Amino acid sequence: SELVNGQFAVALNRRIVLVQVHDQRVTAEVDSPLHQHRDVLLSSSGERLLASSGSSICIWETTDGWVTNRLVNRFDIEHFAVPVLCDGGNTLIVDDDVDRQLFSIDVKTKERRLISSFTRVRHLCIDSSETRLGIVSNDAFRVMDRKTSETLLDAENVEIASQIRFTNDGVTLMDCRRDGSIHVWHLPTKERLGLLFRPKSTIGTLMRWQIARESPRMMLEFANDYGGFHLLVTPARSSR
Repeated sequence: SELVNGQFAVALNRRIVLVQVHDQRVTAEVDSPLHQHRDVLLSSSGERLLASSGSSICIWETTDGWVTNRLVNRFDIEHFAVPVLCDGGNTLIVDDDVDRQLFSIDVKTKERRLISSFTRVRHLCIDSSETRLGIVSNDAFRVMDRKTSETLLDAENVEIASQIRFTNDGVTLMDCRRDGSIHVWHLPTKERLGLLFRPKSTIGTLMRWQIARESPRMMLEFANDYGGFHLLVTPARSSR
């Protein structure tokens, strides 16, 4: 999972372990009813934890820094994209891969609100203010306002974007193509600013990436026949 408050979550068999980055210390262990874990992530507050298998999602919460925890709810839904946990961990955004729909779900009550009927959702992301949602399908991506459902950016035929990320200031958006290249968009004008990074050779599929909060750097993890490796990229400065 991505870093939250200096820690991250990782699945080990039927358990989910929380680890502090600075000393690699295990701070908590959570027993899971899921037989396999495809995705694990922490809410922005660090007080809720999500684990998904691709067909089920479990969400836990803590009030004492993960000394103790409780299972808040379980959702049985076939989904393709990694779910998004937002609004302090109270809202789950997840695709229904069977009906090709995207929902916002109240974590406690399970009340659903339809966000969009889309082609197959391949990737989801949310900006730091949790007001804008990014959705990637097979050959397009879209940025929507969560409150008004207004489409803020609709990019079609983008050479098969695989993932997108908002920068921390919310002004720009980065989209990654399947060849590993990363392109930058200016959200206020809806213009593509250009190419940020392209691998010098075919080095595998970009599996995970994260934009640092403290500095203009990204961590990129590519998968290849020999396992994953990391690259640090410093984005070029923009005058916009």
